[in-house]
Amino acid sequence: MRKFPLASISFLSAVGVLGAFAQAPFVQAQPAQSESVQPADTRFLSWEHTLTTRASTSKHAMAKLKIYNNWTSGKHRLLVKYNVAGLGAADDFIGRNYGSSFSMPNFDTSRISEKAAYHNGTLGLVTNLDADKLLAYSSESGEHGEYFIENRKALMKRLRFDPWKKIAPELSKSDVPRLSAEQRNRLGAEVRAALRPALKRVLKTYFRPIKETRIFNVGGEKIEARGFRLTVLMNAGGYGSNEEWMRTAFEWWLAPEMEGDGIARGFLGKVLREHRELGGPTTSMWMNETLPLMWASMPQEFHSALATLLPQALSGDAAQDGSTPVIT
Repeated sequence: MRKFPLASISFLSAVGVLGAFAQAPFVQAQPAQSESVQPADTRFLSWEHTLTTRASTSKHAMAKLKIYNNWTSGKHRLLVKYNVAGLGAADDFIGRNYGSSFSMPNFDTSRISEKAAYHNGTLGLVTNLDADKLLAYSSESGEHGEYFIENRKALMKRLRFDPWKKIAPELSKSDVPRLSAEQRNRLGAEVRAALRPALKRVLKTYFRPIKETRIFNVGGEKIEARGFRLTVLMNAGGYGSNEEWMRTAFEWWLAPEMEGDGIARGFLGKVLREHRELGGPTTSMWMNETLPLMWASMPQEFHSALATLLPQALSGDAAQDGSTPVIT
């Protein structure tokens, strides 16, 4: 039996920081006595995450990411710093030991270095609901950055795919119906039941919470976190004596719920409502329902794993209509 390297992904969810923006006294206006002024919501929530991927056959990480999120009630800032220099070294190892058919031919490992410009960079995204603006930017080490800024809703409408524009204009003009969460879950359960006999020889999934807790030091503060592990076994060979199972393990640790997490959920709820008011990413019910139905058909362990990451943001708190989860 051929043995494949074990790939693992570790994910640390750092505790969110709840605070308030300082107000500069020289910009504060004095309202007239007859005016009723409501104080602005100046609360914000910040999250920091570290993501590292590595293969058991290599001492170096394949990819490293630092992810920073900052939310207010009407704005979300996302910053991703990445280093994927290790992908070339890992591919080189797989190619030497397991054959070129398992390697990525576009990598020139002779030129790989930790500081290679095309392996390090920054991605940023700012979503401003109040101003209806979307700003995105990117930069790579040693290269000039690029950015664009657009009106959000106008961009969403412009990007909405319309397959019926020429062949059936009447469908383009009509509202696109949506399946309910119950209908999607039922269809997904039927697909899983029908495919279960065949999939058990190709795919096996296991999910469980980790009994022991861990203490993380985040900004000088000790946080007790609970962990979860998802293991996926895939048969990359044939059947019987030709079976070659490759294992991928995911492990993540979550800090306890905090008061400020509601800020992120409230923002997500606004974004989801906007997408639903638009009618979906396309004017086709068939296309709009394809991905949700595919997700509903996935093994139940995947659903359980996702529920630990976004248990409330994927519930009626964000959707405002009781559907759980939103993705289906």
